[in-house]
Amino acid sequence: MLSLAKKNIDYRILLALLFIFAMGLRFYGLSDKSLWADEITSYIIARQGFLTGLQFSLQDVTPPLHYFLATISICIHDSVFFFRLPSAIWGSLSCLLIFFLANKLFSRRVALASALLLTCSPFHLHYSQDGRMYSLMMFLALGACWTQLEYLERTLSFKCKAFLGWYIGWVIFTILGLYNSYFFLFLFCGQGFYLIFHLAVNLRCRKISTWIEHFWFFLYPFLAFAPWLGILIKLFSQQITSASCIKLNLVRISLEFLHRFGPNQLVFNYIFLLCFFSGLLLTHRKVFYFLFILLPTFCYLSMVSTKHNFALRYISHLLPLYLIYIVVGLDSMIDHIFVYFRIHKKIFSKLLFSLLTMALFISTLPQIQLYYKNEKQNWRDAAKFLQSRIKPHDVLVPDTIGANFCLHHYWSKLDWSKFGTVKYNVSPRVREVEQLLELQKRYLRVWYVCSWKNHALPDLIAHVEKYFLLEKHFPALTNWGEIYIYSYEGKPTSIKGF
Repeated sequence: MLSLAKKNIDYRILLALLFIFAMGLRFYGLSDKSLWADEITSYIIARQGFLTGLQFSLQDVTPPLHYFLATISICIHDSVFFFRLPSAIWGSLSCLLIFFLANKLFSRRVALASALLLTCSPFHLHYSQDGRMYSLMMFLALGACWTQLEYLERTLSFKCKAFLGWYIGWVIFTILGLYNSYFFLFLFCGQGFYLIFHLAVNLRCRKISTWIEHFWFFLYPFLAFAPWLGILIKLFSQQITSASCIKLNLVRISLEFLHRFGPNQLVFNYIFLLCFFSGLLLTHRKVFYFLFILLPTFCYLSMVSTKHNFALRYISHLLPLYLIYIVVGLDSMIDHIFVYFRIHKKIFSKLLFSLLTMALFISTLPQIQLYYKNEKQNWRDAAKFLQSRIKPHDVLVPDTIGANFCLHHYWSKLDWSKFGTVKYNVSPRVREVEQLLELQKRYLRVWYVCSWKNHALPDLIAHVEKYFLLEKHFPALTNWGEIYIYSYEGKPTSIKGF
């Protein structure tokens, strides 16, 4: 008994240390970085109150829960730190929830290693310091998976207090998840497929009444989401085109999944992937939980148009399960190797597992260091730079309306008094070279702000890079986050070929 109690204390100490470490990583430098475009939108809406958040969510790709929580944070204290604070809290708590989920699916050893990998995951760290809904999405997904597995274990006794407690927990996690992100619907549908599998295969249920009762239990969260269903259908109908295999985006998404969900180093990415597939192949029936969760996402990605600007953060609920099956694969491979070589001492297998898990942890450290050094999108410094350089009657040409919106957000916070009244002009709808040439004829100096460079028109970018001077470049974590500031000063007649 004392030995068992000692083991329980040991794992709790390790879990507590992991949680403290996770909080340290996520709270460190929380307000240091500039807000990026989507964060600025959320921040401005949150400052305007609950009603504005509700009205905006009717037209946005984000349901209202995120804006409500952001408004509460801003009401407590109007600062970047408090705006991003909920994401850091959800991210830290996710490192605890993944332990309970992995422990439920596999073992305590796998659970601790999974918690360590999520704690030091560069992707998870990124969105745990992002003032959007992605960190909460991963937290709610973990909670929904854990509580569903717990209540399904007690599925034959519907009136049992333990069953009702876990079921109510699953309902709460699921409803909040649906109102936090529309992409949570992938998880909800995947859990429905697993429910069918569980009843048909695990329980071998043949009573129609039991099936009906289970599906009524499952539909309650969906009915709670019904007031928002019309908006969801409208938004998704704009994205889904046809179920044609010609429009598959899976190759691009899979490559992004490989790099962003892993340590973003080629060798370790393939090690992660090898362990992941090993985990899928060696876990027998337990593999079906991940496959059913993945199925709705796979179907959606098969139908979206190639023009759809899909980002990996939309399916970030898959990250914790991906990491769990990596650890399971590593653990299973070690066990099979020890059985093959007839090594029966478990202490050696535990030691090897711990060493390899630490190696996977160390592989993420360069990416974490890179994350802290780089901005997501540095609109704050870009606005300061333009403030110090722009002169009266210059013209500013942001490449998108969003870029103009971000610059004006930070300009509203800057002190312009020492520069006098700077009456510059803004032309945010320049889409062709001819339009830019007209501005070059009318103004002595043209400032061109280029963000999302990969999505800009090639001929316009080619013209700017050839005839404009690159004044400043603000690097970022990803290519789409980089900001380039160009200027043109001179007579337009000096440009040949136009």
